[in-house]
Amino acid sequence: MKNFAKVVLGIAVLFFYCAHQIPPGGGPDDKIPPKINSSYPIRGSVGIPTTASIMLNFSEWVVPQNPEKSISMYPPAPGGIKISISGKKLVIKPKKPLADSTTYHVMINTALADLHGNSIGIPYDLFFSTGPTIDSGRIFGCVTLPSAKKGQPKIGLFPSVKIDSSDTNFFGPPSYVAQTDSAGLFSFDNIHRGTYDCIAFFDDNNDNRFSPGVEQAFAAIDKRIKLDKTAGPLTLFPVNCDTTTMRISKITPLSAKHLLCEWTGGIGISSNGFDSLWKVESVDGKRSLAIKTYIPVYNTRRFFLVVADTLGLQPFRLVCSKKSPLFLRKNATQRDTIRFNGVSQSDTTTPLLRSKEPLVLADLKPIIKLAWSKPMFPQFSKWQCADSLKDTVGLTVSQSLADTTIIRVNRPLKTGDKYDIVFPDSLFKDICGNPPKDSLGIKMSFTTLDDKDLCYSLSGGASCMKPDSKRKWIFTTIVGSRKYLVSDNAGQFRYDSLCAGKGTMTIFSDVNNDGELNVGSLVPWVPSEPYFLPPDTVEARKNWDIEGVSITGACEDCFRPRTLIIPSDTATHKP
Repeated sequence: MKNFAKVVLGIAVLFFYCAHQIPPGGGPDDKIPPKINSSYPIRGSVGIPTTASIMLNFSEWVVPQNPEKSISMYPPAPGGIKISISGKKLVIKPKKPLADSTTYHVMINTALADLHGNSIGIPYDLFFSTGPTIDSGRIFGCVTLPSAKKGQPKIGLFPSVKIDSSDTNFFGPPSYVAQTDSAGLFSFDNIHRGTYDCIAFFDDNNDNRFSPGVEQAFAAIDKRIKLDKTAGPLTLFPVNCDTTTMRISKITPLSAKHLLCEWTGGIGISSNGFDSLWKVESVDGKRSLAIKTYIPVYNTRRFFLVVADTLGLQPFRLVCSKKSPLFLRKNATQRDTIRFNGVSQSDTTTPLLRSKEPLVLADLKPIIKLAWSKPMFPQFSKWQCADSLKDTVGLTVSQSLADTTIIRVNRPLKTGDKYDIVFPDSLFKDICGNPPKDSLGIKMSFTTLDDKDLCYSLSGGASCMKPDSKRKWIFTTIVGSRKYLVSDNAGQFRYDSLCAGKGTMTIFSDVNNDGELNVGSLVPWVPSEPYFLPPDTVEARKNWDIEGVSITGACEDCFRPRTLIIPSDTATHKP
């Protein structure tokens, strides 16, 4: 009986072990990702029965929980699919027969992992046809990632529809979905010819569709992609997407004629958002005042309205109509009203200078910044600074109404010299005409970088680049975040007398010629300014001329790989 009991116990233990598939213990940690050893159908097969199941065999056991988060099929199978995983085998069974003569794609994304948590790493795509031929179109490219730590975004292809440029079909289910590899590269193979819209997105909730306002999106420069055989390489850049309705959220009367307002939602608008239908009317309906001027505050959502007549103390409301970027109907408008109490007195609050820079040490072409407590208007466009020998250098002043006044020097300053600037208070006024009222004016003193702290020159480029009159190069130092901007010269750049140290390069097409890299928008559609970020740093060495910095990977001919090389034998030292 004892032997019989041992046999029964042994069978029970064996049954329990086989019923609960767990990885064996002991040995070194498993860091090897699972691989697909075989599949049915074989990738690229034709004539597959519409009732066939798809089977994948892995190199090791994979996790069976929530397989729908890692497996998708395009176009969607009629009635959906049923997914089962047992050990190393994964089976996808359509609930209804597949469509005839159709190319199907099965995508396994990086959410699928083995029992030790190792992701498959590289997304896997299986495509086959239920007809005698298979689609042969291909779209490929890469996503420009701000940080590799955020993961691998997905790319969606949407059938292009004839709608206004301000509308979008990006918020519905895509026709095809792919995922980038760890380098941001992607490819759609064997897809149907046609015209598509394309975006990439971080699929945070893993539902294979883009969630506006929640997930980061990326888009190409051209919204439409016409696919005959091959399209690419495409480069997708980060874009904004705020679908909330743009409205005026706040009105603050500063004087009897000046209103400070603020937008909320959308992406904000500039002076072209104002139209003649805007007005201010009293709540009792007895007075209606026209809007004389709309003045945006640079780089903010705030703006000023100047009323044609004095307000008075009674309650008013602002009534505006503007074209809405969110309505599907052509020429649609929306009406926005907001109530506020009028004032009769003038605004006499004195603006204050909150900060100024540079304070002590400056580049040879410094950007001078004056930050205010209220948005200010410069009353001049040119000024000058003087060195210790009273030699003067011209300054150019930005004319925007802004919280910070930007002033640029017209030519490089001398090295290791002290410069002084004095701005009389009459040179700056707020929207109501108030100056800072500092009897001594605004004084600034700074010393430029000494020779011993300079890299004499930094030059190089990419010989494969096509001519682009809008192209700009930015070198940004890692320490201090000093930025140096130069225009392109036939694919080449040159910086003279810059702060020594390591830095990063940015190459972009300055479409609007404002010297800034501007991010695009999905709604309404505004393309990003195209840019390229070489992956490696560049060292601007002290007291050296660095020549021949070679940039590769910035054009279609060298789309992959992307590298930056600094040949050491072309650097020359100045004693």
